[in-house]
Amino acid sequence: EKTGAIAKKAHRGRKWRNLHFALMGSKKRLYYFDSEQSLRPRGIIDLTCCTVHPMDHSFWTRDNCFQIVYKSIDEQVYYLCANTEEDKAEWMAEVKRFCGTGEPRPPKSEGNDKMLQIKSLNLKVIEAKDLKSNCPHPYNIIALDGVKQARTQVKPRSASYWGDEFKFEGISQRFKAFSVHVYSKRQLQTDKECGVVSVPVTKLDDNKDHEEWFELKAPGKGDKVGSIRLKAKFTHEFVLPVADYGPMKRLLLQDDLQVVLAIGHAGKERDEIARTILRTMQSEARAPDFLRLLNATEVNSTDDPNTIFRGNSLASKAMDQYMKMIAIGYLHDTVGDVVGKIFSDKHSCEMDPTRIPANGSQKENLKRLVGYLEEVWLSVQRSVKQCPAELRYVFHHLQRTVMTRFNDEVVKYSAVSGFIFLRLFCPAILNPKLFNMMPDHPSDQTSRTLTLVAKSMQNLANLVEFGAKEPYMKDVNPFIVANKEKMRKFIDELSTMPNCPSQSNAKPMLVARELALVHQYLIRYREKIDEYVAQAGHPSASQIPGIVDTLSKKKQDYIDSEPMYQNL
Repeated sequence: EKTGAIAKKAHRGRKWRNLHFALMGSKKRLYYFDSEQSLRPRGIIDLTCCTVHPMDHSFWTRDNCFQIVYKSIDEQVYYLCANTEEDKAEWMAEVKRFCGTGEPRPPKSEGNDKMLQIKSLNLKVIEAKDLKSNCPHPYNIIALDGVKQARTQVKPRSASYWGDEFKFEGISQRFKAFSVHVYSKRQLQTDKECGVVSVPVTKLDDNKDHEEWFELKAPGKGDKVGSIRLKAKFTHEFVLPVADYGPMKRLLLQDDLQVVLAIGHAGKERDEIARTILRTMQSEARAPDFLRLLNATEVNSTDDPNTIFRGNSLASKAMDQYMKMIAIGYLHDTVGDVVGKIFSDKHSCEMDPTRIPANGSQKENLKRLVGYLEEVWLSVQRSVKQCPAELRYVFHHLQRTVMTRFNDEVVKYSAVSGFIFLRLFCPAILNPKLFNMMPDHPSDQTSRTLTLVAKSMQNLANLVEFGAKEPYMKDVNPFIVANKEKMRKFIDELSTMPNCPSQSNAKPMLVARELALVHQYLIRYREKIDEYVAQAGHPSASQIPGIVDTLSKKKQDYIDSEPMYQNL
């Protein structure tokens, strides 16, 4: 039914390993292999006794994790990590179809005439007090109906304030309670569970914040061991049939971008907003052209070429999200091997004399550093044809838009390199685990080497040499000077894709959910959006308030009529 690469955590320890998975729906089995070429599976998961659950980034400090919980006589949990958020959603949806002993469930249909209901929980773990002395380094694990999904930071008992917030979306329709388990971090032993509180969902009013000090009980004993302050909001969300969002969707897809600009003007959660709008555009095979138009709007509204995309504008956030959606495989193929080599190397590349030990050699360190730079740079130069064509199309039009606006050779290159290097290659080299390129965090020495490589590649991308600010890096300047022209050539080749590639292979998604989120943004920021509409004086913008009100009324009518709902 589905095959692909997923990272799997070892049953013991914190090591992750990239494996090849194959879902055989007819047998209700999920097989995993050492590689795609392996003939014998490394393991088999029987899905007849399994449930599938998402995981918050905080639990393993990795994005796109989920878990398969096997419950029979004993319980076993398989922790998995996909490459992208979309890949995670696809794997979870497919595996869920074959969980349990009944007939496989059909894929969710977009063309239904029923409203979806989606449950979510927002939880803030604020602080604890009166913890016992046997809990000197407390942290919390949050579980939904007994399944662990998130964790807070470790704090000293004397200052047990966390303020960590979590959002659990699309939770089970049978959701009954969440629990917070207080553990104490220990160095040489298994972490000790000190206390727990379970909060039934019936205690929470729908869509209202509930803040309270809860008693912590000793596990299995019931003795009070302290208190914890939590703030929770349970939301039972209704998503209209996709056809009802038609007028708003048509307005959203218009080239004038008035709905997008209105939300971008008003909203603060620009990462979330950009992701929602991009998914909607992808469902219509419009993402590349949407970014072309949004980038042009950003460029044409900027007077100083040096400030383009420097802030947290919706355009810059949308580009970030799009690269994460479609370019992670390209990123891994391009710099993954070199980063893996750096992880394996036990030698230093330190250039700062104050950090080099007495038996170290700056000359040898420079030789190793330049060697890594040449490997990374050669791989990047050879990668032009492997870069997703949609991204190259966006870069093509971005480069031409800035030249038309500013006629500046420097900006011609920095506008593109600012995304492909400063927001993709360099951050991934700096923190490869965050981009699922390596399974674990690097050692201090490896982290320093990655920092120096990323810093040097960033200067090359900016076409600038190291100066007085970091004099110890000046020995890298010959490498930068020798490759400036090659960098210009690479950017020009990367940005040569005048026609939008076919989007016929756009992945299906629950677009009604994305449109429901757009509707929520328009409601949440109604006051500021009304201000934008009044100031814009644009015919499309003037339609926004009426469409929002019509959708709100339809939603209430559906709820009042108590139809048959389809659960997500």
